[in-house]
Amino acid sequence: MLDELKELDQDIINYFYVEEFNEDIKSASMNFFEGYTKLLNTFFEFKELAYGLSMLNTHLANLDESVDASMLLIFLKSIVDDLIEWKESVFIAQNAEDIHYIDKSFYANISQLEILFSGENAQEEDTEEIEFF
Repeated sequence: MLDELKELDQDIINYFYVEEFNEDIKSASMNFFEGYTKLLNTFFEFKELAYGLSMLNTHLANLDESVDASMLLIFLKSIVDDLIEWKESVFIAQNAEDIHYIDKSFYANISQLEILFSGENAQEEDTEEIEFF
């Protein structure tokens, strides 16, 4: 399973050399997060983290075109980098003092993404209300 994750890591890293978010990055990101979700779901200790990745995939699948693509790319890169580093520390090197050290950083990034996603939707709703009056 770790070999599969290494392949996912390499695949996603290649996509992040581009400067703009696009459908290929979206698809690769969703594939990456799905792979990590499958691994993490096999461990009781990481069910919450797996759920967070699953929810992230749901948001990406329903992505609105009005979302700030440059900010989205920054947050996705950060989450991917954090997960790869965490996987290396917890599963490969096994030198992490706390296997949950990623949790706060991960959830902070997820929260920022949710604000980004909901902020765009809220702006659209506000616009629609204004047009209504």
